Amino acid sequence: MGTGADVPGLDGNLPLEIPKGIQSGTLLRMAGEGMPYPGRRSRGDLLVEVRVLTPTRLSAKQEELLREFEAAGEKSPLEKVKKAAKKISKAMGID
Repeated sequence: MGTGADVPGLDGNLPLEIPKGIQSGTLLRMAGEGMPYPGRRSRGDLLVEVRVLTPTRLSAKQEELLREFEAAGEKSPLEKVKKAAKKISKAMGID
C-alpha cells in the first residue's frame, strides 16, 4: 500500500517513500546521499534494499480477511505463476 520510512544515512536518518506494490529485494536509489567521491565535493548514491516481511502466524480473522482479499482479485499470484509456467512448458514441448 506504500509507506514512508526513515533510513540511516551518513548525516543522520533520511526519509524514504516506499511505493505501493514494491517487492522484496527491490533496490531504491537515494541520489547524492551515499559516500563522497575521493577528492570531490559530490557524493554517490545510497542504495536501499527493501525487505518485505511476511507474517508467519495469523489469527483466524486475519486468515479470513486474506481469503476474502484473494477472492476479490482476478487471480491469485500463485495461479498466475502456474499459468505462465504451463505456457512455457507447452511452448518447450514439456508436458
